[in-house]
Amino acid sequence: KRRIQNKSSKDNAKWILKRTTSFEKKIISLCSKFKLPFVYTGDGRILIGYKNPDFINEKNKVILEVFLNYFKERDFGSVENYMKKREEYFAKRGYKTIFIREEEIMDKNWEQICLNKLNGIGNVAMPLVSRITNVTPR
Repeated sequence: KRRIQNKSSKDNAKWILKRTTSFEKKIISLCSKFKLPFVYTGDGRILIGYKNPDFINEKNKVILEVFLNYFKERDFGSVENYMKKREEYFAKRGYKTIFIREEEIMDKNWEQICLNKLNGIGNVAMPLVSRITNVTPR
């Protein structure tokens, strides 16, 4: 059963104090610039089951995860293992997960790369962007 809850208990205070990463700030900027339907939730305000996604489009059930490879390799053994586990976890709760890796967000064409990934799932995530070949902000 899917469970979304707002974090407020004293036990979860560490999530409330979590700072936004530079990668998350770039995606926040991208979402604002192109009017993308994602809300930043990486500060811990939303849980799906017991996991906190970085960004969520609740209407279309899409989660966006942005990460630095080092921590996923350290904590999960590999980036691929992290992605597999995270994707399976959210899929069981009815969500599609899109991952934006460190090398993608550090690329000089990062906006195009991210928009292409989001466009890759069609109308589910990005009804506002029909074709991302010649991107212009709204």
